[in-house]
Amino acid sequence: MKIREIAWRNIFRNKRRSVLSVAAIAIASMSIVLLFGLIDWFKTDMRDNLFRFFTGQIRVRHVDFDKYEHLSPLHLKIENANKLVEKIEKIDGVKAAAARIAFPAMVKQNDELTATYGKAIDMDREKNIAKLQESIIEGRLPQSGKKEIAIGPVLAKNLAKKVGDKITLLARTASYASNAMTFTITGIIKPAFSGMEKGFFIPLDTGQYFLRMRKPTDTAYKGASEIIILLKEKIKEDSIIPEIENLIKQGEYGSVKATKWEDIPTLYSIIGMAEQVYNFIGILFLVLGSTVIINTTMMVIYERMKEIGTMSALGMEGKQLVRLFFAEAFYLAIIGSVIGVALGAIASIPLSSYGIDYSEVFAGMDWPISTIIYITPNTKTYIQVFVFSVAVASLASFFPSRKAAKLDPIHALRTI
Repeated sequence: MKIREIAWRNIFRNKRRSVLSVAAIAIASMSIVLLFGLIDWFKTDMRDNLFRFFTGQIRVRHVDFDKYEHLSPLHLKIENANKLVEKIEKIDGVKAAAARIAFPAMVKQNDELTATYGKAIDMDREKNIAKLQESIIEGRLPQSGKKEIAIGPVLAKNLAKKVGDKITLLARTASYASNAMTFTITGIIKPAFSGMEKGFFIPLDTGQYFLRMRKPTDTAYKGASEIIILLKEKIKEDSIIPEIENLIKQGEYGSVKATKWEDIPTLYSIIGMAEQVYNFIGILFLVLGSTVIINTTMMVIYERMKEIGTMSALGMEGKQLVRLFFAEAFYLAIIGSVIGVALGAIASIPLSSYGIDYSEVFAGMDWPISTIIYITPNTKTYIQVFVFSVAVASLASFFPSRKAAKLDPIHALRTI
């Protein structure tokens, strides 16, 4: 009888042992599938949030803004920002562009001041970038040209404010003067990540007037602290930046430059560090999963020393024993891996649509990770985990079976 046939029959001779082996491999495989789906989502989500809320794929700023960013240097602005945005939008390959002003402010209430941070944004253009319309939990977004504001739920709670109430912001303008403006709360907004739950959003044109974003010689307020740009799929930043630089040279926009996200040190280090952490976790979990598989496989073989002694006494050679146990482990690994990967793939379907709410865990954290965690289904991951699990389980049987095959049959028969 062929080794493969004997190995297949042995699987069904001790069903309990086989079921336990398959279950261990399946659980390890399923866990690895889910973890790597989570890691894939973390990477994509972080990059998406950073692009949408902070830098875009390309960011236009004054050449000295980054150097003094901690001081909120509104005087280092992009002149005629609205006009530059309109021209950038016409570049082939640009998906969306919008001007913004990020600034700190104080909220005055009952003679007390509460520190906060917010952004003046183009409500229409940001529908394709920040997509704040998806984050409104009560009320609506502010309208351009009006003194309206949307605030985060934490800020609303701290100020005991609701939709329809008024708040007064006090901020430093681009001319280093102080200015105050009273806004009507039109909505409570909860962005994808918790970092902005203490902040606010106002219309860009209202913010430009409030912060005096203009040249001393101008009458209109057209300035902005930055322009965020997203590109269409498969379009590279290096192909668009030269066109933006040409537009900057042709107009009166001040000393500004376009920078791709990879050249923004802080952002690149955050993404790089996060990917290293996630990869380390993934490798660690692979090792842990491998340990489960290896331990189960080795335990099964060492429990069968008496059986090995019997087969040796009947004339089966060492190489045949190794091949026999390798074949058994291979069959069990295939069955367990198929079941584990299938269960992981099935579990990923609802988790990719509905997710798990971790708002309480991430409360108060400024890390750009969405508070609802999802799993990203990935066929490539399923194949890799299947191959990995089968390989580990099969190879795990090689060394103990090889060692057992070298034992004296009499000694093996005495083993309990």
